[in-house]
Amino acid sequence: MMLKLNLLFVAILFSYTYAADPISCKAVQYTSTFNDNEQFNVTSSASFSLTINNGTTYVTATNISVINLITNEQATGVCYYGVCCNITTTNSCTFDVRDTFVLLYANFTNNVTFTTFQGLVADDGTFSTTKLFSSTNMCLNSFSNDSGTISNHSICCTSSTLAPVAAINAPQCKKFKSRTTIYNINDNFSIFATTQLIWEIIGRTIVPSGFTDTAQHYFACYFDHSFFNLPLACDELLTVHNNITMSNDTDAKTLVSVFYLPKSLTIAGINGILTARLLYRNNQLLMSEGTPFTPQNNCWYSNAPWYPSPANHSTSVSFCCQEF
Repeated sequence: MMLKLNLLFVAILFSYTYAADPISCKAVQYTSTFNDNEQFNVTSSASFSLTINNGTTYVTATNISVINLITNEQATGVCYYGVCCNITTTNSCTFDVRDTFVLLYANFTNNVTFTTFQGLVADDGTFSTTKLFSSTNMCLNSFSNDSGTISNHSICCTSSTLAPVAAINAPQCKKFKSRTTIYNINDNFSIFATTQLIWEIIGRTIVPSGFTDTAQHYFACYFDHSFFNLPLACDELLTVHNNITMSNDTDAKTLVSVFYLPKSLTIAGINGILTARLLYRNNQLLMSEGTPFTPQNNCWYSNAPWYPSPANHSTSVSFCCQEF
């Protein structure tokens, strides 16, 4: 009987590990097509690898190819936040990923630009999209057809390590509060701006409320990387709130950044600050791989520079569960 019980325990343990089976993806192969039947019929492909050095995440793109089949023209370069790389002279481009979103702009001749490699995220030491990789799901695919504008993306993990598994099954958080602060480094770390937002989690839907912002020369917007056309909250003219439904996949990830947009054209820069991370593994809500929100450990914290003036400003973020 003891032998049967031990075998049963091993079987249950193996089954649980297999079900969770999270991985940290360190390299991907990305291929995509985009066709609007007018200006662009673009095929894009590249290999991406991720490294972390002194707390900064770097992404290196190699074997980059972006071709517009309508004009039979290849892109001459790709850019990330104004940092550009000429892909006609080099086949390796490295960018420091400032707000987790790997979003590149391809340059063609005659000042034509095209947004490519959308949806790829480099965060918490791993690649993802709105979905998370696992050893049984090594390719994340998406397809859309919006009034004849067709896009198709395939991102396959090519190198990975095992990710930690949550040791406990924690209670589900019902309400969060996020606070993002920008400090003036050269003025004794005085506060430049602060934004706050309340998040109620109903199923997989985020219901925001209580948005406040103290920035004087900017207005602030919370954007999820897959919903750039629909901000979670924004104070451009008056404060608006929009519900956002997160991915229903068993292994899913939602990242939200605060973008400070200039009220005056004399102030340049669009600046994303990662302000919230929500992971679902086996329907358990986590703040990072293997770490759930609990009453004893209810906050996720982050510190980072603020672009485009990292020498003058720093940021501090707290994302805390207020109610379980």
